[in-house]
Amino acid sequence: MLDYRAATALVTLGVAPLAGAELLSYDYIEPAYVLDAELEGEAATLDGDGIAFSGAKAIGRYAFVGGEFINRDLEVLGQEFGWDTSELFAGLHYPLPAWREVRADLYARGGYARLSETVFSQDWDGYGLGAGVRVGVGELFEFQAGLTHQDLELDSSDGETSRTAYELGALYQFIDWLGVSLAYRHGDYEDELDFLTLEEWRLGARLTF
Repeated sequence: MLDYRAATALVTLGVAPLAGAELLSYDYIEPAYVLDAELEGEAATLDGDGIAFSGAKAIGRYAFVGGEFINRDLEVLGQEFGWDTSELFAGLHYPLPAWREVRADLYARGGYARLSETVFSQDWDGYGLGAGVRVGVGELFEFQAGLTHQDLELDSSDGETSRTAYELGALYQFIDWLGVSLAYRHGDYEDELDFLTLEEWRLGARLTF
């Protein structure tokens, strides 16, 4: 009887409250400002800012679709260049057992990716992959860490490049449907663009519906 009561107490304190915890949302849109984008090469570093727009829509309980577009205006020696990336994806997420006020999701996604730039006047497209974890703490805070990989080919020739990047982010939720986000992303290009590194900060507003 004592063992049964102890087990019941553990379930009551740990699992039972968490089973009813609200899941992390995959229904949102997020416009953002690119605070500081740096495209670093062997000869020079291009600096600038830009705008970003991302969003997702839940499909059932464990699937989602979404997209991301980032327009960057970079400058070096008085010359302006564009470096735009976009991605359309579908993915799956798996909620981990919650603990007290902490909720966590593992996610993976894949889809179509594109790079359009005026530094070398080239357009690339191919596929993108991503995976990571989202962690919600209480009702106000969320943290995210992930890896993305894009494998791209030139539209006009046999050239190819790829980029693997990591991203760290945080979200503060003012109210149920509005929060402010801050994210940092860093990654190196490979193959034909292996001399380039792109990093940036983004400050956004997340609208959850």
